[in-house]
Amino acid sequence: MSNILLVEDSPQVARSVKKELEGGYLHKVAVAASLAEARKALETGKDGFSLAIVDCKLPDAPEGEAVAFVASLDIPVLAMTLSYDGVMRGKILSAGVVDYVLKRRPEFVKTVALEADRILNRNGGKVLVVDPRPESRAKTRRLLEAARFSVLEAGGEDEAMEVLSHNPDAKAALVEAELPNGDGFQLVGRIRTIYSWHALPVIGMSSHGEVSPVFLKNGANDFLVHPFQREELYSRLSLNIELAEQFLALRRAHHTDFLTQLPNRNHFFELAQKLYENSRRDNIGVTVALLDIDRFREVNGKHGHKAGDAVLKQLAGIFRTGIRKSDMVCRFGGEEFCFMMTNVSEEWMHTTFEKLRKKVEDSPIQYMGKPCKVTVSIGATSRLGKTLEEMVRRADELLHQAKTGGRNRTVIDAPAPAAKRKKQV
Repeated sequence: MSNILLVEDSPQVARSVKKELEGGYLHKVAVAASLAEARKALETGKDGFSLAIVDCKLPDAPEGEAVAFVASLDIPVLAMTLSYDGVMRGKILSAGVVDYVLKRRPEFVKTVALEADRILNRNGGKVLVVDPRPESRAKTRRLLEAARFSVLEAGGEDEAMEVLSHNPDAKAALVEAELPNGDGFQLVGRIRTIYSWHALPVIGMSSHGEVSPVFLKNGANDFLVHPFQREELYSRLSLNIELAEQFLALRRAHHTDFLTQLPNRNHFFELAQKLYENSRRDNIGVTVALLDIDRFREVNGKHGHKAGDAVLKQLAGIFRTGIRKSDMVCRFGGEEFCFMMTNVSEEWMHTTFEKLRKKVEDSPIQYMGKPCKVTVSIGATSRLGKTLEEMVRRADELLHQAKTGGRNRTVIDAPAPAAKRKKQV
């Protein structure tokens, strides 16, 4: 959540924009109806505003004075204008704004909220500019920095790869077609051997529009023709970054249990299958375990489903921190969790799961000020089955033994004596 100053003299517009930003994007909005009110708000809270959205025409600032004033304070400004022509555009851009929105658009309220959120989200995001010409590179840098991006620079192919190796969190790359000792198409191909299209969007650049298919066929996401306007640069860059981020968010949602933020059952089988196949080739030993919360229905019945959710989330944290980083834990469904570990001894396996079981037993979940104590039962096997599903079924059988044996216990199945594995921990 960010604090935004909205300077707008129309009460109806101000209410609508404030509602969209606070309700749809969870930002906090302070409203000023004039330049005078904006000055007062900024005198006391200048350092508290991450962004200002300012109308270009106010009763006491009809010529964009409010836009220029707020921008002079080094606060990112998103300008709003009802009239638009070349003169107005020049006046807005010369004031040093990050971007502007046309108020005459039918979907203006949603657009200004979206653009504001874009600016706040990309603040400081790294963009790599690969261009052998210092003057051209400096011009692109100025445009990106005006939009609150952090700019990385490279003059050629090898330098670009070196910069990326030290900045894996880069949001995007702008690549010029003509590079010394190579070309931009070749660089895009090298980038794609490391980064997928959604991990690092790449936009090709050239004064020759006919090379755009070559860029796209080598893995670029988009293309810009020199000379380009800043609005085109911002729009293409923002849209490509957002598309990549939305794809990653959808993939995370597909692979992640919403409540516990652990991998879900589908993701478990995707990753575990690879480990299992390696084990079949005798490269590593694999352990599969199922853990079930004892009498979980009683927790929901006695304390309510929100208490049950609190239990699941707290236990997920215990499981996540109680295993090695190389191991896996997922929410298998309901109150059941599945673990997969590689190359562990029977002793280590038993010790680890007993520690988890005891940690749960000794850690009552606090819900609405009241303790909610639970225990877990665990079944674990490292005996390699004909399929991964067979190992999961075996772990389930061992879990059933733990349940019928009195609950709150661990039952393990050692590997077959003939199994050959690398040295185990």
